[in-house]
Amino acid sequence: MIRRSVFVALLTLALLTLAERPTSDRSTADAATGITFSVPVQVDPQRFVTEPGVAVAPWSAVFTSGPWGFSTGQSFMWRSQDGSNSYDLEKLEVSPVGLRPCSTPIGPGGGDTDQIAFIGVNGERIVVFVDLESLAGVLTCTSFDGGNSWAIENTLTTTQQAEGGADRMWLAHDVLSGRDVLYLANDDLVSGGDAVYRSLDYGANWEVVAQPAFVNAQSIGNPGGLIVDPATHLLYFANSDGRNVVVGTAAGAASGPLSFTTHVVATMGADPYAADLVRISLDDAGNAYVTWLEPTDDSVKTSASTDHGNTWTRVTTVSLPGTRNVLSAIAAGSSGRAALAWYTTSNPAPVTSNNGPWYVAFAQSLSAASSSPSYTVVRATPHAIHLNPVCVSGLGCSAGTGAADRNLGDFMSIAVDANGVAFVVYNDTANQLFDPALRLANPSSSPGAPNVHVVRQLSGPSLVAGKGQIASGNGRQAVTTPSSATDAAGDANWPKQGTIGPNIPRLDLRSASLVTDVSGLHARIGVGDTTGLGLTTQGAEAWMLQWWWNNALWYAKADATTTGLACSAGQPTPIFSSSGNGKAAVYFGAPATTCRVDTATNTLVIDIPVASVGGPATGAILHEVTAYSFLYDTPGTLMNQVDATPPFTYRVGD
Repeated sequence: MIRRSVFVALLTLALLTLAERPTSDRSTADAATGITFSVPVQVDPQRFVTEPGVAVAPWSAVFTSGPWGFSTGQSFMWRSQDGSNSYDLEKLEVSPVGLRPCSTPIGPGGGDTDQIAFIGVNGERIVVFVDLESLAGVLTCTSFDGGNSWAIENTLTTTQQAEGGADRMWLAHDVLSGRDVLYLANDDLVSGGDAVYRSLDYGANWEVVAQPAFVNAQSIGNPGGLIVDPATHLLYFANSDGRNVVVGTAAGAASGPLSFTTHVVATMGADPYAADLVRISLDDAGNAYVTWLEPTDDSVKTSASTDHGNTWTRVTTVSLPGTRNVLSAIAAGSSGRAALAWYTTSNPAPVTSNNGPWYVAFAQSLSAASSSPSYTVVRATPHAIHLNPVCVSGLGCSAGTGAADRNLGDFMSIAVDANGVAFVVYNDTANQLFDPALRLANPSSSPGAPNVHVVRQLSGPSLVAGKGQIASGNGRQAVTTPSSATDAAGDANWPKQGTIGPNIPRLDLRSASLVTDVSGLHARIGVGDTTGLGLTTQGAEAWMLQWWWNNALWYAKADATTTGLACSAGQPTPIFSSSGNGKAAVYFGAPATTCRVDTATNTLVIDIPVASVGGPATGAILHEVTAYSFLYDTPGTLMNQVDATPPFTYRVGD
């Protein structure tokens, strides 16, 4: 996404300890606060997107998505049906390239994405996904069965209104007179403002209802969110106008135009960054909250309104003193309860030359609507997730320089489920999956591909009143060592969408662990049945254990062949865009190693030569250790993920 000024130019031509914490940490947050997070879940080990969004459905499924870039014409969406333990790619086509939920393989999407999930008035599990079509318009995909199949495809969401161009869009849902109503807002490249659309048929057709929404804006930025109060049917639309933080409000309606009133929330001390957005959320009492970045000191700010946006509380600084911060997001639960997440570092350098280390910060308040709210701030990630400067100029960022990159995009996301549990989705780029030539421009940086991760709150106060303290559950673990993982039986179905295929017992992961003994390091992957495991005559099957260590991804893998298992261990091979940025990882070509099947315990054992995986010494912490099973047709390509275990953390030598 880009600010309009940049787009026009292009068209015309610790308190929070932010150095690496000791490896003996037992949580991704400060234990003194009572707030802890799960081991981060890697949404997809193969495909890398930026600007991840998140939606937690009322039926507990979690959806996340992000754009693969205009160069690919594609975006991806993933679904978790096990409480964010693991994610599956959402698509109609059974294809290893993993197309977006609907539309053609070629695109032209890949620009921005958003998604919402809700129970329709007729009881359907409705999911709506939108994808930016190369700044020309927006694609809409709609599912009525929770993302299993996609019934509506509208490639003309905005261009059918002769708008001629669009950028950064957001979805919202309301119910009016017993009828589902969808709204979509985007940066309108025709009127010089933001346009709002309405659909009464779940995205099959849209009509423009406000263009521009901010009618008196002088220098409107990119929108940061569109939300609807289900009780009052009032729409809230967040943005910046020059240095002003603004929120537009309008009464929702099933017919006729909408008229937005602009409210100034606060004034920044300097012009906002092109890549920073004003984000907005509502609690269940109708209190509104916004967050933004103050560019004079890179601090995270917030303000609240208890009277439908007419007045706003004194601005509160949420980030900790002495930190640099970018790309904040906010979500709310019951009255006065809100949580924020953003990228943060204690390195004092300007963000555009700041090599970090960057982490994900999390803040929670049970008094967010008061005039003097109190926030608890913790670190939500166990290791650095970005080791490079952050470009905050949108598409004005220099491509292929290896310096301030766009791999964190323009935002991260946070959502809250019905139990008041926070889910934070973010990009982890500390993996070095990029073109090595980029390092020449900035030798001190460590650029990598934007790998989408999700952390789930495990403990601390619930954001829903009456729920008390959040209790760890659903098989998730805080960052403890040593550890292992177990996985539910019977979930290795293929295909996973459309007509759901049968469970494949030998690909049905049951457990994953790492073991160190006198002979070295070993991956142990438990499956439902080892009958026929390792032999194939058509296509292939694979089992893999993957982890993060020393700012890189590593793996041990077993492939089925016509003569039995072929095993390897090492680093994945990145696939680059034309600018050298990592788009995907291929898990073929690593050094060979030995492996075997323990039929007595239905366990696949892969021997891991320490030298092949970077040489972690005794005591080294391996993060996000996850087992996967795959089907594929052609070696050396992307594979179809069939099953995955929850991640765990392992200390070498235990």
